[in-house]
Amino acid sequence: DNTSGGDSGWSMGVSLSVPLTDGGNTRSQVIEAKSLVEGLQARQETVCQQIALEVTSALSKLRAALEGIAVAKDELRLPRHNMELAEGRYRVGAGRFIEVTDARTALTTALTDEVTAIYDYQVSKVNLARAMGLLPMEAMPAYE
Repeated sequence: DNTSGGDSGWSMGVSLSVPLTDGGNTRSQVIEAKSLVEGLQARQETVCQQIALEVTSALSKLRAALEGIAVAKDELRLPRHNMELAEGRYRVGAGRFIEVTDARTALTTALTDEVTAIYDYQVSKVNLARAMGLLPMEAMPAYE
């Protein structure tokens, strides 16, 4: 407040204080940040490699399961044929019932192998979808 004259004026000033050194704090923070970034990049690379390995493994298992279905279907031919022969021979009195029972057992085993192969294929599909990130882990049942 200027009361001595008729002119009333304001004066304003800004003061800026810039330290010439910060004791190396900024440099150490930059080094620390770079180190953190490098660590995160290394972790990201490791996770990417793990995902690639898991997807490759799941895909390989899917292919093997698909081949297992083809093998199981192919292996059904002989037991089916043997079953028809055993039943036909038994009907005309040329075979014994134990032959029919053995043929049924062999056919049942072959059918079970086919169902197991199809099940393995379905599980492999789900595992591949999970490995590719298409199926959330929460959707997978937990077995203890």
